[in-house]
Amino acid sequence: MSKIIDKIRKLSALAERAEGNEAEVAARLAGELMEKHAVSLAQLAEADLLQEDPVGVTAIEVGKSTWAINLAWALASHCNIKVVRWRTNSSQHPSEKDDNGNPIRFTDERGRPDYKRRTWALGYGHRSDLAVWEYLYSVAKREIEKATRAFRQSENEDGWDVSRTRCTQFREGAVEGLDQQLRNMRARQAKRRTASRVDNGTTAIALKDRVQRAETEMTKKHPHLRNYSGGVGCSGEGIEAGRNININPALTGSRGGHKKLGG
Repeated sequence: MSKIIDKIRKLSALAERAEGNEAEVAARLAGELMEKHAVSLAQLAEADLLQEDPVGVTAIEVGKSTWAINLAWALASHCNIKVVRWRTNSSQHPSEKDDNGNPIRFTDERGRPDYKRRTWALGYGHRSDLAVWEYLYSVAKREIEKATRAFRQSENEDGWDVSRTRCTQFREGAVEGLDQQLRNMRARQAKRRTASRVDNGTTAIALKDRVQRAETEMTKKHPHLRNYSGGVGCSGEGIEAGRNININPALTGSRGGHKKLGG
């Protein structure tokens, strides 16, 4: 099927740039191939998408903190990807490879394999979505840590002793507040798309397809997933801070050179 789609793509491109009889013949041949093999225009668009922006995996080391993996999950929903929490004591990096295609391995100061137990957020989805997710994670984590420092300083000035548990509750609350902010943002965007006469639901379908491809890839690699629960609970101060965290510059900025595809 990939060869057939490739042939149809080439004929369609020839039909667009050629003139006269050559363009007519190329368009007719492409149409006949599509009819013969029941290849729809949607399939062609998906094939182009997967060639330009394939589905893959990216790993972020989140450590043992519940708030960090919850942050990865909250941002995953916003970036049309799927994330699984993965623990390993292997020296092999779960997603990175060197120039020769071999897995990158962690080593200690003596150059020996480092089998330290690590906890990762493994993100599955289109490469451009994964790049945005990884970038937003670094931005959001930095903002949460900055808000936590401000909270600790404010409490200390008021004469309160800020325990480690209270700071953890603040971080977990900040993730919850940020998640609420992002859900509201998506709801507003969906409402605008519904009201748009131009969109006609095509964007929502395209986004749903991207999520479906991400979930298919994740379940293929991890067919027996279990639920995760943990943490010490959210504080009200943290939730309020999370609702006011500003990652708009990251959301509206450049996608690091990635081409915007398929809505």
